[in-house]
Amino acid sequence: MLPLVYSTKEVARTGLGWRRMGHNVCYYQNHIKRRTGYYYTASFQVTARQPATSHHHHLHSTSTSTSTTTTTSSPSFQIRFLHADDVCYLAYCHPYTMSDLGAYLKGLEDDPKTRKRFRRRPLCETLAGNTVELLTITSFTAEPDALASRKGVVVSARVHPGETNASYMMKGIIDYLTGPSLDAKILRDNFVFKIIPVLNPDGVVVGNYRCSLAGLDLNRMWKDPSKRLTPTVWHAKQMMKRLSEDRELVLFCGAMGRVSDVVAPHMHTLRLSSPPLLPLQTSTATRASTTSSATAASRRVSPTAASPR
Repeated sequence: MLPLVYSTKEVARTGLGWRRMGHNVCYYQNHIKRRTGYYYTASFQVTARQPATSHHHHLHSTSTSTSTTTTTSSPSFQIRFLHADDVCYLAYCHPYTMSDLGAYLKGLEDDPKTRKRFRRRPLCETLAGNTVELLTITSFTAEPDALASRKGVVVSARVHPGETNASYMMKGIIDYLTGPSLDAKILRDNFVFKIIPVLNPDGVVVGNYRCSLAGLDLNRMWKDPSKRLTPTVWHAKQMMKRLSEDRELVLFCGAMGRVSDVVAPHMHTLRLSSPPLLPLQTSTATRASTTSSATAASRRVSPTAASPR
């Protein structure tokens, strides 16, 4: 996969922002081991090759993230920058920042129609004091009995902060569920959706690829999260536990950026006696069955006394 480059001069000239560039791309296996597997090392060299009349500049950078898989690879590539005396930014995936999320949610709240279809509140604060957003999407004007009979669905994204494509997936989910289509209305009338757009805000803010501010992979913390070290996972589990006490919780879906089928890896997470929790992981490369499974599972709650918490 080619790296992304953002050139300030190119934006001023053409309005074109992030785009994939580079040549001589090569992925090779490294041999850095850890106790439970291997390290992934993303190392690259960028060569700024200006026209013959310009000077040459060289930049070398290395970043590392961890994985529990048994295969590792390191990419290397070369880039020819388009302009001299330019300011350029490099990224592995198209960025989606907390500022982007805040602007997006404000736009939903400012829309007089959309804001009637969801509620926004903080789930908790992170180690660094960043807010974890929680959205509730459902038809809020129904009778209390109708609200109480709706089943629950929980969807989260960005447990791994570097998997930015998960945020674009989440944006599509929120746009659809809060949209004007008849199918979206049917989903809102029958389900209570709890949406956590970014589960690892600290990692997003500081630029981690996989870990939290405490250096932990939050997707490995579901079984026994710490309220102090992994507050986002702890509060997410508490929220799902309360939700399951009010209504049947039929789906927990984690939007992720890696290639995988829909799986249910954490059925033990909440230790519910009935019904069982079925958390799923989806990716931008999932098959059609993934989309249909996630779509069929949409549901939500309301803010009245009888509404879901």
